[in-house]
Amino acid sequence: MDVFAGLKSADFFIKLLRGNQENAIIIHSPKEKMTAADFTPLPRISPELAGVSSEMLLEFYKVLCNDKTVNLHSVIVAKGGKVISEGYFAPYNKNWRQAVYSVSKSVTSAAVGFAISEGLLSEDEKIVGIFPDKLPFFKSNRLQKITVKHLLTMTSGISFNEAGVAVADDFIKSCLESEIKTEPGEVFNYNSLNTYLLSAAVVRKSGMPLVEYLKPRLFEPLGISNIYWETCPKGIEKGGWGLYLTAEEILKIGLAFMPETGIIPEPYREKATTKQVENDNEYGPGYGYQIWSSNIKGAFGFNGVFGQAMLAIPDLDIAIAVTAGSDQMFFEGDLFKIITTFFGDGLKKVPRKPFAGTRLKNYLKNLRLVHKVGSKEARQDIKKFGGAKYTLKENKFGFLPFIEQAVHGNFSSGITEIDFVFEDDFCTINFAEAGNTQTIKAGYSNAVENNLTFGESSYAVAAECAAYDDEDKNPVLKLYLSFLETPCTRIAKFYFYKDTLKIKFDEKPSVEASVEMVLDLVGRQEKLVSRVKDGKIAKYVIDTVMKQATPELDGEKI
Repeated sequence: MDVFAGLKSADFFIKLLRGNQENAIIIHSPKEKMTAADFTPLPRISPELAGVSSEMLLEFYKVLCNDKTVNLHSVIVAKGGKVISEGYFAPYNKNWRQAVYSVSKSVTSAAVGFAISEGLLSEDEKIVGIFPDKLPFFKSNRLQKITVKHLLTMTSGISFNEAGVAVADDFIKSCLESEIKTEPGEVFNYNSLNTYLLSAAVVRKSGMPLVEYLKPRLFEPLGISNIYWETCPKGIEKGGWGLYLTAEEILKIGLAFMPETGIIPEPYREKATTKQVENDNEYGPGYGYQIWSSNIKGAFGFNGVFGQAMLAIPDLDIAIAVTAGSDQMFFEGDLFKIITTFFGDGLKKVPRKPFAGTRLKNYLKNLRLVHKVGSKEARQDIKKFGGAKYTLKENKFGFLPFIEQAVHGNFSSGITEIDFVFEDDFCTINFAEAGNTQTIKAGYSNAVENNLTFGESSYAVAAECAAYDDEDKNPVLKLYLSFLETPCTRIAKFYFYKDTLKIKFDEKPSVEASVEMVLDLVGRQEKLVSRVKDGKIAKYVIDTVMKQATPELDGEKI
């Protein structure tokens, strides 16, 4: 990494620890306002017509729902290219696109496959020849050896990491100025900027944005339109992250990589979905071209942080796609273990029971995220605090989930005032943050969709609430804010006292998982961060960042 980017990375990290993140040197990348997905749905058939037991699928979904670590938002199963079951956990639904993080890498891989088949790129092409205007003055021997294939297999040796995502103006230049720590082709080292360079290579060679390049080749044949993919400061799609998809769109792209579909060109498709390099981590036995191998024979998968994933099992002609808000990565977590139990060694045999198809449909209609219910008595009791306005002590905390603040450089300047209106079925919360007053309407029984703006970014937010009493019989309002285009749910608990108010924040995925991702963001491989991975310093970092993510605020009645 160039010296200036390194200094900016350190600046961000230090100010984060000091709670001064809003003044850190970081490039703010606003998230655009999403619209409901626009795609042609896959055909639907009953499980039995596809040769799959509805009873087995019902048991599969029940096991998923009973596992508290999975925290699914959606799951969809296809056999023979047709959907045989799908479940959406309210307030999430099939139409909202969600940030899929590293699932984006596998879509970038498809673009590279098309470019190679059209003669725009080759696997053995050197990246120094693709970006001659971005090269450092001193070009190391290792840099000059890096090929497109090394980027595809995460074996480039480039040490540049996601610190540059937050602080660099020119991602390509910063990547190519980075230290090459290992000989290209020798060591697997997962690095999102390898994928960014692949995106940039396709953009440069095709002369068009990555999304535009993929439209006639991938998206339109799959019936997918109006795709949004975040870009770097130079306008290039980020490649390794930043794409927004529904579970069904993830599934469609996974199906495109299945044998004999004719969408992804051969022999690239076969190389992409089979092991090209060994990897020494828990995600699976190997890595193809931006696609993971699996412990299930012949299977391959897409893998995004917080549980965005797809697993294809060609031997069964089955593919499964999920979106989630999980603390776990797909291949290392309970979700993959559950899928393996039901699909890993053929379809799991379960006893037949009457009306399995009807029971499966009814079960899938009633899926929802598990939230506290509260009581009707507490709803009535809490009404006496309606209409009161509270001023909050100086703070830098808000309703936007911490991980969203970190990813987009969109840190809160603090909530200054807040008031509540309580009705029988709803609660309305008015709050002032950064000089902007907004309103959240939350339902006691069902979520209410809101549009909230933080900085320059707009979010669709489903709000639910529950009223109850704490152990001291003080009224408490628990608010769940599901940010529908993200894996994140922000949770706020409001404790009402005679003339004061206390607010405690939390979120899902958990703060610990978010902290780990922030450490990735500022550079796991940097010396600055490597020093905090162990011992007392590590505990200090985790504790300090958690205070930024899960603060407690005090307010006084005006």
